[in-house]
Amino acid sequence: MNTDYNLYPWQVFRVVARLGSVTRAAEELSISQPAVSAHIRSVETALGVALFERVSRRMVLTEVGQAVRERADRVISLYEELPDVVDEARRRVAGELIVAASSTPGTYRLPALLKKFERRYPEVATLPRIGSSGEVLEWLLAWQAPLGIVGEIGLPEGIEAHPFKSDQLRLVVPSGDPLVAESQRRALTPEDLRRRALFVREPGSSTRAVVERLFGDQLSRFARLVVIPSTEAIKQSVAAGLGWAVLSSWACDWEEKAGVLTSIQDRRWRRSRRFYVVKRRDRELTGAGAQLWKMLVGDRGERGGKGEGTDPSSF
Repeated sequence: MNTDYNLYPWQVFRVVARLGSVTRAAEELSISQPAVSAHIRSVETALGVALFERVSRRMVLTEVGQAVRERADRVISLYEELPDVVDEARRRVAGELIVAASSTPGTYRLPALLKKFERRYPEVATLPRIGSSGEVLEWLLAWQAPLGIVGEIGLPEGIEAHPFKSDQLRLVVPSGDPLVAESQRRALTPEDLRRRALFVREPGSSTRAVVERLFGDQLSRFARLVVIPSTEAIKQSVAAGLGWAVLSSWACDWEEKAGVLTSIQDRRWRRSRRFYVVKRRDRELTGAGAQLWKMLVGDRGERGGKGEGTDPSSF
């Protein structure tokens, strides 16, 4: 293969691989579709092999393409870290830092945490990236973010995790629901569930995983399950009296104090949940990423444990 130090075609390759579409890649990159196709052809010509195949209008990586993508992700990630290496040699912490987080900590804890970090390192600009816990892990594995925060979800091989903070998931109902008073005198029954809709997060969400464990077979007893990939939208739906939801204590603190929402007192419908700071085991953090990891993990990382004997891969 001829040596070519132009990395842009590889950037285009990564975007097409992530989006599965030349059209969407062109829109994200603000270039034409023929230009995207030309860059893909240049990469395939350089390697002498097809990296994509078309399946139902989607660009799907071949087996070789998947292997190439994994290495391209890593190479470009290392290239993008070169300024951090130079800054470290100068004892300077600066530049942009992507911090991935699942929606609950990303919404209710991360902003204040990043503000504190930026006050400590004023030359750093943090870029929060919020998704489900599953998406955060995907971004880490694809070298698209150096570190992140996720909830209780099964961890793939190659992910290092350390305890962060805990919240409590509670069954939350509108304050005017007549079952609020009933729940203080008796346990909820299957008949109570059949009269209500339950709003749930999407698969891949840590909150959804806990809800499924909390209710088990009783999930099917609800009148219906309504999937909404937004905690704020779920809160508004519950407040409007459309149904119930299991939500984080972090998310509902203000609404409960204001009397808009009420959490059911039955302890069967409450569960503590732990969050974890995570990164790839084989990724050596540099610059701002290394400093934020140190701030979040501290000397717990030196012990190499996952916190209080808990293995997050068991969730």
